[in-house]
Amino acid sequence: MVISSITDKAAYALSQMLGGAKKNVITSSPGKTVHFPTFFLLTLFILLLRALIVYWGYNALMPKFIVTLGNEPNNLRHFRELNFGEAVLLVISIQCLVN
Repeated sequence: MVISSITDKAAYALSQMLGGAKKNVITSSPGKTVHFPTFFLLTLFILLLRALIVYWGYNALMPKFIVTLGNEPNNLRHFRELNFGEAVLLVISIQCLVN
């Protein structure tokens, strides 16, 4: 079936993304190779999902932090929401710094 073949390839690509020690060619499953389009789309999906979480979390929580931790109650009028493109760039830059 086509769907199970795609999910098998996606699961194998995800297992390759998780890292760890390099596997021996002898012990790894024969005929299993990383399908580049699946690997690329899965990586892009994970990046966009992380950016969506940052976008939602920042815009939901930061006004509350500003009001709670700020000395002046009018500080909230200077708050500007993060757009999705900025959230993607923030996720990429954090990943580059941490990894």
